[in-house]
Amino acid sequence: EELLSTMVRDAAVLLADAWGTELGIPEELLSTMALVQLPEFAALKGELNYEAAEMVQNALYAEKIEVPVKALSGKLYVRISAHIYNHIEEYETLRDVVLQLKKSDSL
Repeated sequence: EELLSTMVRDAAVLLADAWGTELGIPEELLSTMALVQLPEFAALKGELNYEAAEMVQNALYAEKIEVPVKALSGKLYVRISAHIYNHIEEYETLRDVVLQLKKSDSL
């Protein structure tokens, strides 16, 4: 479990740094799951709610990335987790796809 916790912590910090956002909880409280705030998306106008989260989640799924997207207090977050079969490169792919989607006019 320590290996998985370390992977989630490293991945969460990697994502938050790349996106210029924050973690959903303090880093020292992370375990094998984390919330990372998503950056603003050009395609999303208006309230960041369930529908906006679903649009982002579906756009990520279309890129073969399966990760829950949650709307909390007017912000969007991805919920990442780690299992024994995960690798840091998967989180790097998530980082890169989100950075591409963020600039897109449509999701």
